[in-house]
Amino acid sequence: MTERTPRAVAVSTWWQLWPVLSMAGSTPLRPGAAMLALEVGGEVALRLRYRIADDGRSLRTWPDDPPSSDARVPSVLLGQDSTTSELDVWFERRDLDDEDLPLAHAALAPSAPAQWHLDPPPGPEGAIIGGLAELLSRSIESEPALLAEDAEVLLLPGILDDGAPADLVQPSWHARRGGALLRLLERPPLRRQEDDGIRARWGEVHDASHPYAAHGTVIWWPGTVRWWGGGMVPGVDEPLALSSLRPAERLLAERLEQDPAFD
Repeated sequence: MTERTPRAVAVSTWWQLWPVLSMAGSTPLRPGAAMLALEVGGEVALRLRYRIADDGRSLRTWPDDPPSSDARVPSVLLGQDSTTSELDVWFERRDLDDEDLPLAHAALAPSAPAQWHLDPPPGPEGAIIGGLAELLSRSIESEPALLAEDAEVLLLPGILDDGAPADLVQPSWHARRGGALLRLLERPPLRRQEDDGIRARWGEVHDASHPYAAHGTVIWWPGTVRWWGGGMVPGVDEPLALSSLRPAERLLAERLEQDPAFD
């Protein structure tokens, strides 16, 4: 019988901090974009793109970017004892009986190794858990948060690791007007069939005050913005009139009309 040599497994992580409404946050995690790449035998086997929601407790996949159906990607659950200086984290997987199976349990603190109460399993699944723990630790590090400026729109270019397709980058737009902060998370652009050029850009809008549901969908191209509210479906429902948008929505729409990506 021929013995197989185990292939080397490695994980790389990237993190990008997002602006906030207030510097006096009291949630364990700071909102931002994150990406994890799993390499097996020197080749990228899986890329996971996440956003840390404004509830400060959720690690959610990027819009339209669910984990691969054949990948056993752990979920993350923050314990009730988590604070702004230390996280109590469970990593779980749903088993064949639709039950949550604990895989690992750790205490995470800024600039410190994870303290494992239940060690991750060996192999790729354990490597992913280690990468997720690293991302969560970086989210509570002491780096100062960005303060969103009133009546301004900030475009962050996103995260792209070397060799990854350009459409995996995670651009995000952050528009504040008064006490409202909207985040537009871009999806891969809509491309022309004849030359693969960008026909339009689009994305999912989230309200920082209501992080659990999408606030709307936006599609834009030079000089034109189409906006659908939460629960509306592009191509089925008529877009909203831009004159009916709320102040933060109008601010973002006006900025998208001048998107530098189309220059």
